[in-house]
Amino acid sequence: MTEPISIFYNKKLAKMKDVERIRHLTNFFLQHKAKKQIPTWDSFEKTIRESSETVKRAYALAMLCKKNLYEGEITLPNELCDYRPFDADEDQTTPTMSKLMEWPGTLVLFPTSDEKKAHCIMMFVFRPPKDTSYRDNRDQLCDNTIIAKEYLVYLIKEFVPMKECLSRLDGNSWQLAYALAEKSLKYDQDGCANKQKLLNWLITGALDPQKETVRYVNIGFKPDLLTPYRGLLKLLAPLTNEPELEQLERVQYQVTDSVAQAWRIVTRTGFEIGEIHLPDPVEELHVLIGGNIQHLLYVIFRLAPKKTVLWHSKDTAEHATIIIRLFEKLHECGLVDVDEFKDIQKREIDSHNMQESYESIRKAVDECSEKKHSVINNTGGNRLMGFAALLAARDLGVPVVYRDIDSPDDTMTGIKYEKGNNLIGDIHGINRWPGNASVDWSIFGKSNSTPCFPKKDYYMLPQTERDLKRDKIVNEIKEAVFSL
Repeated sequence: MTEPISIFYNKKLAKMKDVERIRHLTNFFLQHKAKKQIPTWDSFEKTIRESSETVKRAYALAMLCKKNLYEGEITLPNELCDYRPFDADEDQTTPTMSKLMEWPGTLVLFPTSDEKKAHCIMMFVFRPPKDTSYRDNRDQLCDNTIIAKEYLVYLIKEFVPMKECLSRLDGNSWQLAYALAEKSLKYDQDGCANKQKLLNWLITGALDPQKETVRYVNIGFKPDLLTPYRGLLKLLAPLTNEPELEQLERVQYQVTDSVAQAWRIVTRTGFEIGEIHLPDPVEELHVLIGGNIQHLLYVIFRLAPKKTVLWHSKDTAEHATIIIRLFEKLHECGLVDVDEFKDIQKREIDSHNMQESYESIRKAVDECSEKKHSVINNTGGNRLMGFAALLAARDLGVPVVYRDIDSPDDTMTGIKYEKGNNLIGDIHGINRWPGNASVDWSIFGKSNSTPCFPKKDYYMLPQTERDLKRDKIVNEIKEAVFSL
């Protein structure tokens, strides 16, 4: 669109009814955010009736959206300084625009649903000075005790005039939206970034009295609101409502069981730190091959997966072969029962093509019938293979483990993606080693304590000599790792 914004609005709004004008104007700022400027009041009034209270209020709300969501100064027209956009009965007990433009504020969207259809509610939350006293809309909300006294809450139902939107709302599905709005006002030092991110979501969820746990709500027709905003809005709902959202594409919604997790989801602030628990048993362990053998074997030994997939490049194919030969040797010597570690496979990928590596790993993990019990070992491989494995794990919600050279004997580091809750932390005490011989776990913390994969000159040997050399390497590993 190349024409000035004021001309655009003049042409569009001149043909609309008042309620349509409000919806179009407000949606424009929600969807296009900082890319466009609010038309000047003068140009706005050229084609729209000045006597229209509805349109005047639409313009005031658009200014509040812009002021609270984006940096920069906004000049308030003189005609709006004493205007009260949230005053339904003209009793002048709500703040004027002059006051509202001075106070910290934010905006969130939450859906409601009746027997016929869903409705979108805009919730403005302001933090006025302590010595002020104004009426707000909290009385329209059930169980409004979670609303702190220092905040003012105003509701706009589908952008219709105030007199038509203040019927009491049944249920507490608004509470999660309010809690996140309050959180954004407490983080003013982050500027407007978090407030903008909130407007990417329709937020529904009730809270426990401590304002920590997100509880089940009636979903009804709420997902229908995503259709006109496809690609612009997602639905954030309680974890306990997930079975009712299965008809949606996974990219259209997220679920949460706590306010803290919901905040991380909507603001995309990364990972929570905590202890990670891996599936038991591990059905499939996907291992990136490279580096030193002891760190790869450590994870395989500790997790004792039913199936192990060794992802190698052309350069590390022999490395994977040595690992397979080691387990064959353990079976031959009776150090491990033949039913353990019996399914170990090699798969080659192009370690210099991240997209191809990602697609191969993702497809293989996704095909596992027990995908929720799969784990990716990201310790080996090059950086592109590691990035590809992380992306696949994120998409499928599969945990990732990493064994660091300096970690204690019983510790790994992990990442766990689960229903929007990104967790990073240590994995302690897992030891599912099923073998018949003791393992010297201290060996795995020493970088030079066991033989590394073959050097370059290894590949120059004739095949027969290479087979002999391979068995020698395998025996050295076995003797170093096991107390015989």
